[in-house]
Amino acid sequence: MLSKGNVPRHTVVLFKCDRSAGLGIPKFVEEDEKCGYTFEWLTSAACAVADTTPTQPTPTTCEYIDTGRGLRYDLTALAKPRGGWMVYPGDGYKYAINVCEPVQGIAACGTTAGACQLKVNDANFGKNLGLPASAPEIFKGTLMLRYQNGDACHDGAYQRSTTIVFECDEDGGLGSPQFMQETDECEYQFVWETAAACPEKIDSPCTVSRGDKVYDLSGLATTSGSNWRVVYGTLDHDEISQEIAISPCGSLVNSDNPCRDGVSICQWDKANPTQTRSLGNVPTLVPTGNGVVATYSDGDGCPIEGARVVTMVNYVCDPSAEKGTPLYVLRALLGFAGGAADQRRRSGA
Repeated sequence: MLSKGNVPRHTVVLFKCDRSAGLGIPKFVEEDEKCGYTFEWLTSAACAVADTTPTQPTPTTCEYIDTGRGLRYDLTALAKPRGGWMVYPGDGYKYAINVCEPVQGIAACGTTAGACQLKVNDANFGKNLGLPASAPEIFKGTLMLRYQNGDACHDGAYQRSTTIVFECDEDGGLGSPQFMQETDECEYQFVWETAAACPEKIDSPCTVSRGDKVYDLSGLATTSGSNWRVVYGTLDHDEISQEIAISPCGSLVNSDNPCRDGVSICQWDKANPTQTRSLGNVPTLVPTGNGVVATYSDGDGCPIEGARVVTMVNYVCDPSAEKGTPLYVLRALLGFAGGAADQRRRSGA
């Protein structure tokens, strides 16, 4: 039905939650000048039956591995199965913090908060300061843990979040967190001096150091997809007939590896790819004046009795080349110009 002037009539029903109203009934509010009819309906049916806010999973690990320096940071010892680490800044608030896990056993914190804000004199007050969904990370040389997607603040303009900065103190035991500040964006910042933040040295096949310099080839590591490839012709054939797959500091990706498992460099004839030869396994790295030489040993047998194929790849520092590409030079000698061979100070500069 059309109203005067052929303007279509329309209706708006405002459903409002009222748990005491039962199903309730609609009530007429007004008719406006444009033939709009507004009704209001107080009803328990408009009330949420459950909190459907998605929660994020907790991280499966509480460690960070710095492959570039061969260091592992493990904060597992700081995680508490019950309760949390309590912080009292002295301003009427207190904070409960857990590491890589939700705070448990404190009703006002709920069950998902990695950190929460409480009031000293109000047992019912509690604000979720973020979900423990991320593992530790290194940012600008600093070990930290971030919790995000906490309760809303400033009329919904932001969601509360937490940043915990960990500092190594070898003699500090587990230590305890200290409150630093709350930013205008509702980020709650803490610092924690603890022996748990001191790194453990681990072996890394992608790194080698000399003095205060660290050479890191991890940017060239192949963990999924395809391996690095080189094609070339033999000495008695001008056309390209040979192909080589290379994994700079680990085994070849199995889905793209025509050789046996564990091989780092594999060679085959393009015309007969089933005939393969291992040119070496996981390498040893030696720094040079302008990069790194990797020696891949224990390849397949060669014509010299008792000898096995050894391949050397010269990774030459060239910051402008980004990852670069491997180039065949002569027989088992390969060259690789790329920024990944760039030397860095231990400080990360």
